[in-house]
Amino acid sequence: MDGTAEQDGRRRKRLALRRLVPAGILLALALPYYVCDREHRDFSGLDRAAVGQAAELSDGVTWYELGGPESGIPVVLVHGLTTPSFIWDGPFETLARSGFRVLRYDLFGRGYSDRPALDYDPALYDRQLLELLAVAFADNPEQPVHLVGLSMGGAVVTRFAVDHPPRVRSVSLISPAGVPVELPFRARIARAPLIGDYMMRALGDRLLASGLDRNVATDRGREILQRRFFEQTEYYGYKRAILSSLRSMPLESMQDVFERLGASSTPCLLLWGTADLVIPFELHRHVLAAMPEARFHALEGVGHVAPLDAPELTAELLLQFLRQPGRAR
Repeated sequence: MDGTAEQDGRRRKRLALRRLVPAGILLALALPYYVCDREHRDFSGLDRAAVGQAAELSDGVTWYELGGPESGIPVVLVHGLTTPSFIWDGPFETLARSGFRVLRYDLFGRGYSDRPALDYDPALYDRQLLELLAVAFADNPEQPVHLVGLSMGGAVVTRFAVDHPPRVRSVSLISPAGVPVELPFRARIARAPLIGDYMMRALGDRLLASGLDRNVATDRGREILQRRFFEQTEYYGYKRAILSSLRSMPLESMQDVFERLGASSTPCLLLWGTADLVIPFELHRHVLAAMPEARFHALEGVGHVAPLDAPELTAELLLQFLRQPGRAR
């Protein structure tokens, strides 16, 4: 009897353990959702107009800022995949002081702009820019503008220029997305259904933080990013927007669009940092092959986000081009 009772006790313990293991696994999977997730704010308590201007567009509110004289020729600055419009601080001020009417804004899903429950694809960003131009330049909404795009912003402005040529005076690209870059392993995993959603929700903050310094090559750039990047990640929807952009934007496959821009009469400028770790410098050849008449400058020792690493040089080269935006030859 004692042996039978002992065996029954062991069976009950094994059964209890079998029941606990799935619960433990579920707890381990769920815990990062609550412990690691930085998103805990919405925009209801933020007066976006106090830090810029807010435009009610068809897909949500877009935060933007205008600088320079109202009579100046308009220049539009478009940021990249993860970092919002603060990256343009230096060039924004320089261009505005030089007489241009400068517009910078946060793409949907970033900074102080809304995070709508939509696909973050080329159509969304084309629509956002088209509608914002009508609001920001309401006195002359059809006037052509100079477009400047960094990284994914380069993809946005390239497609916009091809789709709306009468609206564009010139295109300046800084390390643009759309070239055949090999994405990091974590970005490729993020594109996978289910596992990518879980990874971004549970570990996205940590992954974004760990890769932040790859965007810049100078202490100056790193200090600004570490100080200013993370506020936007506290607003609900940031990681979902990044994930959707990774899945819906042609971040490695826009050669045909570059070729269409190169075949047009639109003057183009290409800037690329030689120390770019995100979209390596050698990939500039793909863009120049598609746009052989673009003016090109290699930025020595500069990383992916040139406006942070070298704001003065970036602004100087932009000014030279915008004042005389002819083709290279």
